Amino acid sequence: MKITMKAIILGIDGGTFDLLTPLMEMGLMPNLKKLVAEGSHGILRSTIMPITAPAWSSFATGCEPSKHGVYNFMQPEKTLNDIRAVSSRDIKARTFYEIVHNSGKKAILINMPNTYPPKTDGITITSLLTQGENCIFPEKLKEEYPELESYKITADSLLSMNNDMKKYLKEVREVEGRRFEIGKKLFRDKPWDVFLLHFIHSDTLQHGFFKQLRSGEADPDAYGLFSDIDSYIGWFIDNLPDDAVLMVISDHGFKPLYGFFRINDWLIQKGWLKVREKKEIRKAGESHIEKTTREAHTLRIPLALSKIALRLRPLASPIYKRFSRYLRPTLAVEADLENSIAYKPPPNSYCLYINSTRYGGIVSEATYGKVVDEIVKELKELKDPVKEEHVFRNVWMREEVYGGPYAGEAPDILMELNTRNMDYNIRMGEPFVEGDTNHHAMEGIFFAFGKGVEHGEVKDVNLVDVMPTILFVLDLPIPSGIDGKVIRSIFQHGSPLSSREPKHSQGGRHELDRRISALKKAKPGLAHGKEHNTHYD
Repeated sequence: MKITMKAIILGIDGGTFDLLTPLMEMGLMPNLKKLVAEGSHGILRSTIMPITAPAWSSFATGCEPSKHGVYNFMQPEKTLNDIRAVSSRDIKARTFYEIVHNSGKKAILINMPNTYPPKTDGITITSLLTQGENCIFPEKLKEEYPELESYKITADSLLSMNNDMKKYLKEVREVEGRRFEIGKKLFRDKPWDVFLLHFIHSDTLQHGFFKQLRSGEADPDAYGLFSDIDSYIGWFIDNLPDDAVLMVISDHGFKPLYGFFRINDWLIQKGWLKVREKKEIRKAGESHIEKTTREAHTLRIPLALSKIALRLRPLASPIYKRFSRYLRPTLAVEADLENSIAYKPPPNSYCLYINSTRYGGIVSEATYGKVVDEIVKELKELKDPVKEEHVFRNVWMREEVYGGPYAGEAPDILMELNTRNMDYNIRMGEPFVEGDTNHHAMEGIFFAFGKGVEHGEVKDVNLVDVMPTILFVLDLPIPSGIDGKVIRSIFQHGSPLSSREPKHSQGGRHELDRRISALKKAKPGLAHGKEHNTHYD
């Protein structure tokens, strides 16, 4: 007899056992503790690099980034100074929700990153990287649920930037609470075979308060968010259909870091990067109102003045600190690509680009390998002047990590953080800067729960494994050529799913080639993602 089942996926962005286990022990997350006791759980290894946009794209496709083509929130185009926000159009492999839709089944996606514009006509509430004002699809959903007119993707980050943390934390809880309430209604009212609800602010709070959250010293509203999310998980446990499997996952983990490494300032010191005056400081993907608001709080410092300030650093430092309480000093400079070997464009991430001829740069194919070898060697040997440890746990050339058809679009050098966070901002100063910071780690979380789900810890689980597992639960064919595998160990021996064999469909590279061809035939503005009014956090 054919067994038809459903899948529920709850995303805790940046979730890590390094924080969630202490919160469970504090009694703040009893429902997560229930999943540990009565379901499967384990570490979920993220992508290289463990960043939201490529990680959720890998989750959606079951492929590592060089098979789907998304490496960061933004990517260079013609030059390394010419960057644009990515969108779902950049995902060049099939997603699980497209496969679900094409099979005649239904997927509801709420706040899943990199789903704008939607690839199907199913219910989708888009997340980070939404371009334009609307994130509700189909838009007529607002008529049925009027509260969607005031739906927010994220809390107002200006509150955090202006240090109004009390108000910011309360808004964070309100935003996620409203997201859950609309999710609950759609879960009850609409037909679905896959239901996904993603919480983003678990990530944003860990960026600011990871150490304090672990030590018990964070604001009550910061703990309140995690307690809220746990109660939302509890609701889904209580309302879990008998024919559904619940999975709780994260795209990456988190870890404490102890200062910043300003990689572009290091490149300047090494002579690999030159800079020039920048006339326009508008960011790619930034709307007019975002630009106006940011510049109202930004003090632009000309290149010549910054060089003088460096010579007078002891005198300039107190003045900088006084003004930086109200304004964010920003150097009006950019990479001088006519004279630069390497550069790290925004946003912050753990990679580096060679200014090669691929981007209209000066590094030829003949000298590319030598340049990469030299910079990789320096980065591997780089020591933290305070911690006296290597700044990076790992440093890779891209060909050591990626082997898919889109490997050539990847950054040239990739790193895994060890002691310090990376900062791409050019300050024309010392590359090592002290400060309290936290950032992403490779080790995320995985939980599974439901009838026929095994109890205990699972090992060797990767983020790309979740997609084929979702398709397996729904008894749908899994595309050939993906990197993920079905997590068979979560199903109890003797349960219907334990005896089912996965189905596999043909496709692989042929499907990728078909999608590339379709993109080339599309309108230029659509094929290259020219809309730039992006919600980016």
